Amino acid sequence: MNAAKDCTLQEKLLRCAMALILAAGALLASVAASPAYAAPSTVDVSIGGKIPYGGFATTWMSADGNIAYCAEPSSPTPEPGSYSTSPVPSGDVTAAIWYSFGSPGFDASMFPGSWYDGGGWDDAKYAAASHVLIAYAYSGSESAATHGTSPEFASWAKSELIGGTFAKMKAGAGKVSAGFEAFCVRTGGGSQTLVSFSWSTGGVKVAKTDSEASAEPQGDASLDGAGFSVVNETGRYVLVGGKYYADGEVCATIKTAPEDGSHVAATGADALPAGSYRIVESGAPEGYDASDASVAFTVKAGEVRDLTGDPVTDEVFRGGVQVTKSDKELQASEALAGSGHKEAPGEHPGLDGIEFTVTNHSAHKVLVDGEWREPGEAVATLTTAWNDEAGAYTAQTAADALPYGTYDVRETATNGSYLLTDGEPRTFEVRIGGEIVSASADGAALEFRDQVVRNDLELSKKSESDNAGLMVPFAIENAASGETHVLVTDRNGDASTASSWNRHSSDTNANDALLGHEGPIGAEDMDPKAGIWFSLGEDGSSAPVDDSLAALPYGAYTMTELRCDANEGLELITRSFWIERDSTVAKAVWMGLDDQEGPRISTTAKDGADGDKDVSADAEAKVVDAVAYEGLKAGEEYELSATLVDKVTGEPVSDASGKPVEAKAEFAPALSTGSQDVEISFDASLLGGRDLVVFESLRKDEAEVASHADLSDEGQTVHVAVEVGTQAADAGDGDQVIEAGKAKVVDTVAYKGLVPGETYIAVGTLMNKGTGEPFLDKDGNEVTARTPFEPEAPSGTVEVTFEFDTEGLAEGDELVIFEKVLDSAGNVVAAHEDIDSAEQSVVVDNPDTPEVPEEPYAKTGADAPDGTGYAVAAGIALAAAAGAGGALAYRKRKTAGASKDAAAEEPAEEPEE
Repeated sequence: MNAAKDCTLQEKLLRCAMALILAAGALLASVAASPAYAAPSTVDVSIGGKIPYGGFATTWMSADGNIAYCAEPSSPTPEPGSYSTSPVPSGDVTAAIWYSFGSPGFDASMFPGSWYDGGGWDDAKYAAASHVLIAYAYSGSESAATHGTSPEFASWAKSELIGGTFAKMKAGAGKVSAGFEAFCVRTGGGSQTLVSFSWSTGGVKVAKTDSEASAEPQGDASLDGAGFSVVNETGRYVLVGGKYYADGEVCATIKTAPEDGSHVAATGADALPAGSYRIVESGAPEGYDASDASVAFTVKAGEVRDLTGDPVTDEVFRGGVQVTKSDKELQASEALAGSGHKEAPGEHPGLDGIEFTVTNHSAHKVLVDGEWREPGEAVATLTTAWNDEAGAYTAQTAADALPYGTYDVRETATNGSYLLTDGEPRTFEVRIGGEIVSASADGAALEFRDQVVRNDLELSKKSESDNAGLMVPFAIENAASGETHVLVTDRNGDASTASSWNRHSSDTNANDALLGHEGPIGAEDMDPKAGIWFSLGEDGSSAPVDDSLAALPYGAYTMTELRCDANEGLELITRSFWIERDSTVAKAVWMGLDDQEGPRISTTAKDGADGDKDVSADAEAKVVDAVAYEGLKAGEEYELSATLVDKVTGEPVSDASGKPVEAKAEFAPALSTGSQDVEISFDASLLGGRDLVVFESLRKDEAEVASHADLSDEGQTVHVAVEVGTQAADAGDGDQVIEAGKAKVVDTVAYKGLVPGETYIAVGTLMNKGTGEPFLDKDGNEVTARTPFEPEAPSGTVEVTFEFDTEGLAEGDELVIFEKVLDSAGNVVAAHEDIDSAEQSVVVDNPDTPEVPEEPYAKTGADAPDGTGYAVAAGIALAAAAGAGGALAYRKRKTAGASKDAAAEEPAEEPEE
C-alpha cells in the first residue's frame, strides 16, 4: 500500500480503545459462531498487484490460497511469508469476510447498485469495497476504513458501504456457514494486520442393495434411482449449492447410479461444508420399499465420507397371482355335470385339481420359497380348488410370494375329467406390494377354459324270447348332477346319443316328456329321431347344444328302462355305465340289452291290531301290508318300500315332521314266489275318517323292478275309524231316570280321531226302545238336538241337550239316544246307534234297570268304541257315576214290586258290583 499519512497519537489511542470495547462486547458472539474446525495456526501469505480505489490503493493478497484483506489501511503492506494466525475480534468481522468478494458467501446483491463514480462493478472494485467494509468491521472507525481516500469516495463509502452494505452483512451474521473459519494474520510490527479464512468442505457417498440379492436387483426391480436426503446437523446454517439450509433441513438430495457393479449415490467431493449430517432414504428405487435406516456421519475438510461399506438395504415388492379355471362350454367357473363344488376325484367332472406353472420372465433372478430362480425357470406350481370367497375355481400364490417382476402362467396338467384345451401361457406383472394379480399384462383376466370330457352311448334292445327289436324308452341319469334325459330305441331296437345318429339340435330332449307320462307309454308317444344333449352345470347354468361334441359329459350314469306297451310284462332293465374317455380318443360306450319277464307283486293291507280293515285313530297305530310276489330270483336281496297315501287326495300321508309315512323291509326270498309283510307304524290320531291306501315298490340294486300303487284297490286300503261313545243322564240329578212330564236329558258324547280346529256337529235323536222308532212329541215330530263344536284335540267330549215332554210314554218306557257326528259338509264321520245300549238310555219314572253290558263300548268303526282300547269310557263313567249309581238302586226297588211310599219305608238293596 502507498505510504499513508501518519496517524495522530490521538487517533491511534482512540482506535485501540474502540477495539478493546468491540472485542469485549463481541466475545459471546465470537464463541457462538465458532466453527467446528479451528483455523490453521500459520498461513503462507502471498502479495499481488495494486488495487486502486478513490485516490488510494490496496493490494491483492492471499493466505494459503484464499483471498486476504488488509484490516489496517493506514499500515504498510507486509512482505510475503509465513505468519501466525489468531481469532478475529468479533462476529461482525466474520460476517464481513463471509459476504465479501472472494469468500464462499460473497453476495453481490448486498453491495450498492453502482460504483461511487456511477460506473459499473468489477472484481477489483468488489475487492476494494470489501477491503473498506472489513477495515470498518475490524476497527469500528469510518475514518480508519476510508483512510487516504478522496472526499467523494469517503462520503459514498460511509453512506453506501458502511451505512448500507455493512448493515446487511451484520444482519446476516447468523447465516455464516459451517465449515467457514475467519482469522487474523499477524504480520509483525509496522505492517498491516490481515484477515482471511479457511473453507472446509467434503462429500458423502452411500450404496443401495437388495435385502436378499445384495448388489443385484430382483426381477424387474432396480437399485438405481434410489433417493437419499442429506440432513444438516451441524448446528449452524450450511451453504450447499448456493443455497442456505438451517440446522435440521435437508440440504442435499442424491440418487443411486451404477458404479463398479454397485449402486451408489454420492455428492460432489466439495459439496458439503465440514460438519455433522444425517442421511436417510427419501425415495425408494423401482420395485422396492424405502428403508427407514438413518445414518449419522461427519464431513471433514477434503474428504468424501464413504458409507458404502454398510449399504442401505431395501426389501423388494412382493405380490402374488390368482388364476381362474372355467368350463369352455359354460363360459363360467362351473363344472359341467359337477356336483356342488365337491371334491371327488374321478367321480364326476370338476375344475379342481388342475395344475398351473408360473415361470420367471423378469430381467433378473428372483427368490421364491427360499430358492433362487433365474429368468426362464419355473418358480411355482399351483393347483385349483373351489374358492368360496371368489365364487370360482382358482389357483393362487400367497400375496407375498413373487418379487416385483414379469412372469407367465400356463396350465400344465389337467385332472382327467377335463381336456387340456387352453395351454397358452398368459404374461402378468407383479408391480404392487401385497397385491394378488388376476389380470394379464394386457389387462385380460387370467382365466383358462377347458373342454369337459364327452362321449356317447350306443345300445341295442332285443326281446330274449325271439330276439326281436323293441322300441322302448330309457331314462339316462347323470349320477352327480341328477340331469336326466330319455333315449328311445328305434323299431330295430337300436339307439345312440351321438349327433351322427340324431343331431343333438334336432328336437333336443323331446322324449323327456315321457318321464312324467300318465298311463302306458305307446309307440305314438315316443320319437326315436329326437336328439339328446346333457348340458347342466353344477350351479344351474346350461351349455348350448353343440352338434360337434358328444352328448354325455364325464361321469357315472344310470340307465333305466321305462314301462311301455312294448315291454309290458317284461323285467325292466337298469344298467350303470361310465363316460371317462373323450370321443376324440375312444369309441362310444356299447350296450346290448335283452328283456325278460319281470317280478310282479300284489298286496293286502290290514289293521295291525286285529287284522280287519278298520284302524283305530291311535297315536301308535299299525298297518301290516302282506305283499305277495312272483318272478323273484331266489337268494338275492330285495327291498320292499311301503308308503301310506290318502285315497282322496292321492298324496302321501305325512308324519309330524312333514315326511311321508313309509316303511321298508329287506328280504332274500327262498323261492321265486312267496309273501313278505311290511309293518307301517304311524300316528293315526289326526286321520280319523280317512281311507289310506298302501303303495308298494319292490327294488333290487336300488332300481325298481315292480310296484303296486292303485288308489282304487280295496285290498290295499284300510279305514281310520272315528270312534264315539255316549252317556245319557237326567239333567236334573245326573241319573238315568226321568220323571214323566217336562224332561231334560244331557247326552255326553265322547269322541276319538277328529281333526283339531275343524267344525263338527253332534246330532242326537231320541228313540223309543219299545218300538225301535224315533220318539215323537205330541205334535208328531221327532225329538232331536244338535251341538256344533271344534275339537281342540283329536279326543274329547261334547254335550248334546234334549228338552221334551214325555207325554205318550208309559211308566217304565225307555228312551235311547242315537248320536251321529257330522263334518262341515254334512257327511257322517261317526255314529253310535245301539238300541240296547244302557249308557245311551233313560227310563221314564221307575222302569226295570237296563242291563249294563260287560263291554259297553264295542268297536263299530263308525259306531261306539270298544271298552279295552278307548279311554273315554272312563271319562263318561266318571261324568255320570253318581247318577248312574242312584239309577241302579232305584231300579232294583221298583223291580221288587214296592211302591214309592214303600220304598221310602224299606231300606234299599245295595247294588252289586
